[in-house]
Amino acid sequence: MNHIISTYPSKVLGIPVAFHVLLPKSKPGPFQQEEKQDSGPFQVLYLLHGAMESAEDWIRNSRIAELADTFELAVVLPSVGNTFYLDVPDGLPIYSFVAHELYEYTHQIFPFSWNAEDNFIGGNSMGGFGACYAALRNPAQYSKVISLSGALDFYKATSFIHVLGAPFPTSLYHSKDPAYSLKALLQSSIARKPSGGPTNSPAFYLACSPSDFFYQSNTVFAKDAREAGFPCEFYAADGNHDWNFWSENIEPAIRWLKEDNKGSSFQI
Repeated sequence: MNHIISTYPSKVLGIPVAFHVLLPKSKPGPFQQEEKQDSGPFQVLYLLHGAMESAEDWIRNSRIAELADTFELAVVLPSVGNTFYLDVPDGLPIYSFVAHELYEYTHQIFPFSWNAEDNFIGGNSMGGFGACYAALRNPAQYSKVISLSGALDFYKATSFIHVLGAPFPTSLYHSKDPAYSLKALLQSSIARKPSGGPTNSPAFYLACSPSDFFYQSNTVFAKDAREAGFPCEFYAADGNHDWNFWSENIEPAIRWLKEDNKGSSFQI
């Protein structure tokens, strides 16, 4: 596995930003001259961290680097603070950075496939919300989405962070702005297609423990996604809202990414 830490001046954010890239050993890095004749562009997963975390938490607390090699999957890991991956009036335009600028920049610099079927997004907790939000806003950009213990109840999630005293944009606290609602995005996807169902349908993979405080919101999202025409799988796995759960469940999620299962059925 090639672990690259890249820094560049973001035009969207107006500041230098750093992100991590994991490239499988089976293919060369961006500055190597020779390439295997049978190697094509990478499939890539944009993997988002949770609240009060950073990209390093995925690398330090999970086997994501090893899995990148095992499944020949490139992984991009940005760090964005407690932003919920949104554009907000009292903060930086993080959604625009992650879903647009970072996506474009990494595809230009690294040997990533531009085909939607080879592009995935996922995350844990707040990162699960960010992944679902970005995919619903850009249904033609990602073919599959993974959410582990996703903080899919936005109101509940921001209230929880506020109680913990962690810094985050104040405009998000107790916000019921429909622009941040996953349910509203699912409903608007139906409206875009008169015959019902979204024009493009990324598939969703959700894993959450029944003891997790976001379990109910995950089951609600899964049902809403199915009703809106999105393929969705839900796995109720034992554990807690912690790195033991996320580390254990990232491998089956990546196996799902690599399988031809876009038509899989919803299950609990």
